[in-house]
Amino acid sequence: MTKLNIKTICDLIQKDNKKLGDIKRMIDRYGVYYLNRWEEWEAAPKDLSSSDQIINNAISALGDYADIYHTRVSNEELADYYGDPSDPRITRYGFNQNENGNLFVEKTHIQTLEEQIENLKEENKRLGGDYESQIDKELVAPELKLANQLYRDALKKLDAKTNKVEGTTPREWIKSKLAKMDVDLEDAAILRIASVANWDKKQINKSKKISA
Repeated sequence: MTKLNIKTICDLIQKDNKKLGDIKRMIDRYGVYYLNRWEEWEAAPKDLSSSDQIINNAISALGDYADIYHTRVSNEELADYYGDPSDPRITRYGFNQNENGNLFVEKTHIQTLEEQIENLKEENKRLGGDYESQIDKELVAPELKLANQLYRDALKKLDAKTNKVEGTTPREWIKSKLAKMDVDLEDAAILRIASVANWDKKQINKSKKISA
């Protein structure tokens, strides 16, 4: 039996300052724990069809919280519909946490951006690549590391004749890969990383030749 140390969604927001959008993507990708009718924590992992309704309920509860605490409508007005704003439904959903602070849904580890970078580096080595930084690693932002690795991965899959990666442009391929990764990546971060890693850049405002 999995040892439980539940970190509720409410704790993630109010104590850890997690963004609502990030938590939603975490639930979408991994599933969630919830309090059942016997007030016991039960896992609803993403890969089970029986979890769909629970996952939807958790996302709905998160939306209710956003309405109550991130709109200009008064708590009194919203309480009539959502219940007591001081006791949001997100306290009934959460993730399991181990002694190292990592979050899980059942046995599925919710990976951070840094962990994904390390996994990508290991995969690159397995495929014969060489990812040994020659600069101070403490000064390199995680986004830059990820852009560098995805750039290398895309080059391996490049069709030299079409300059496309698995049928799409390098930038779109990288965006697609990023979108399937961890919930910590927001849309703006995905666009930044894909833009940095994209080598197929075309000059838009070319200088005109001056005829003699």
